Parts: sequence; C-alpha cells; structure tokens
Amino acid sequence: MIHSMTGYGRGHTASDAWRVQVDVRAVNHRYFDLQVRAPKNLAPLEPEIRKWLQRDFARGHIEVYVVAQRLTGAEGQVVVNLELATAYLRGLEQMRKHLNLPGAPTLEMIARLPGVLEPVENEEEELAKTRPLLQQALAEASAELRAMQAAEGAALASDLGDGLRRLTELAGELKRETPTVQNELAARLRERVAQWAGETKLDEDRLLQETAILLGRLDVHEELTRLSGHLDRFAEYLAAGGAIGKQLDFLTQEMHREITTCGNKVQGMNVSRLVVEVKTTIEKIREQVQNVE
Repeated sequence: MIHSMTGYGRGHTASDAWRVQVDVRAVNHRYFDLQVRAPKNLAPLEPEIRKWLQRDFARGHIEVYVVAQRLTGAEGQVVVNLELATAYLRGLEQMRKHLNLPGAPTLEMIARLPGVLEPVENEEEELAKTRPLLQQALAEASAELRAMQAAEGAALASDLGDGLRRLTELAGELKRETPTVQNELAARLRERVAQWAGETKLDEDRLLQETAILLGRLDVHEELTRLSGHLDRFAEYLAAGGAIGKQLDFLTQEMHREITTCGNKVQGMNVSRLVVEVKTTIEKIREQVQNVE
C-alpha cells in the first residue's frame, strides 16, 4: 500500500480538568517538515509531538494545531497583578468621565479583565495532566489523516499502474520500430559512402570503419534495455508499497533521461511520435509521484 502526502485529521479528548483538540494538515514536501502551533504551556511537548508523528509519517509538510481548554480552575494560589488592575481602573474612569456615563467600575468587572488574576501553575504537573490527553487527541487526528492518505494512495496506485502499463507498451513499440529505422539509415549511409568512394580518392576501409562507428553511436539498444529495467523496478516498488515516493521520483527522472537519448539518436516519424508519447506519459506519472509519500 502507498500513501499520498495530503490530507486532514482531527482528534479531541477531555478529562475533568482539560479539553484538548488537535487538527493535523499535511501537504507535499520532499522531507519530513513539521510545524506545531500550540499554547505556550504545551510548547515543551513539541519534541514529543515530532517523535509521535514520525512513527507514522515518513515525509510531508505537516501542520499541527493544538487547542487546550481548562475546564476547572488550577489548584494552588492566584497572583493579583495590582499594577495592571490599577491601570485598568484609571482607564475605565477616564472613559466614564469622557463619555459622561453613569456608574463606576466594580471589583468583579476589573477581576474579569485579562491578566489581572493569574493562577500559579506547576508546569510539570500541568504537563503531566495534559500529555496523555494531547497524545490521545493527536493519535486520533493522525489516524484520520492516515486513512485519508491511504484512500488517496490507493487511487494513486491505480493511476500509476495504468501509466506503467502504457509505458511498457510504448517501450515495446520502440524496440520493434527502432531497428527498422536504423536499418534504413544504415542502407542510405552505405549507399552514400559507396558514392563518395567512387567519386573521390578516399580510403574505402577507413570509410567503412567510420560508417560502422557512426551507426554504433545511433544504436539505442542499451537505452531501451535500461528503460525496461527502470520500468521493472518501478513495478516492484509499486507492488511493495511503503514510503517509496523518492525512489519513484528518481526512476521517472532516469526514464526521461533514457527516452530523451533515444529521441536524439534515432530520427524517424514513428519513432519521434513514440518518443513524444513516452515523454508525455512519464511527465504525467512524475506529477502523480510528487504526492506519493
């Protein structure tokens, strides 16, 4: 089985004191690239988040969004920020006078303002409480993401299989067509050499030797053999599954290199048509391979 690198998942869990929600989004990337956005009190858990995710994902750009909501008050003491409370009070009084509004700021009103009352938290205890919740929510989100990637991977495998079969057919046509083109070229070249030898005082043996060298340079047997080997290797990777995206990408580059060399060496209407179709099919496959993990 292969997986795509795109998808989305969400997980959430709760205890008596905390509710945690995790959203995970993934897109294509050459390597494993992680970005975590979490509350400051959960920042120390980022290395663990990376470790948990790397168990399931080989590569891709993955964004993790963590929302943690406290359901009950923290145990222990509360720190009162008197300077901030005083600043709030002055600001509210100034606003009341400027707008000529009735009433006056109350203790309850000021206590509700951000930063006035802050619980004193034991960071280690808080992390100990939230770590299992975060791990559970992340596991749920990762499983949902992985299921989506598996479904997309199955569709990719089907399309890649179709493209591979078409490439195999085209490679077979090229193997059958190129000898005909090469034989025609060799016949024309020998005829021209014979003509030159009769018209000028040239070393006929040397001409025949140079002709053989030139024809050898136009031979694409090795390129077509390597192309077939790449196709076989591609099929093996596809059947084995797993994190094979990099290997498939490399093979498509090598296929393109071999078919380009064939097109440069052998000129002919049918061969040129086949070379263009092979290149087009390889490009389609390579686009799909970019989303294979």
